[in-house]
Amino acid sequence: MNLIHLRNGRPIREEDFLQMAKTGILLASAIAGFGGFFWLMNCKAPEE
Repeated sequence: MNLIHLRNGRPIREEDFLQMAKTGILLASAIAGFGGFFWLMNCKAPEE
């Protein structure tokens, strides 16, 4: 089963695939950035 070949019953164009890839990379980077920031804020040793 080829998930990339069909979208709404028609082949995906290369431009569509590249756009989805860029969007996915940006979303993943944003999630990783926010996740790392909150992880550092929450897991940092308290300053006494």
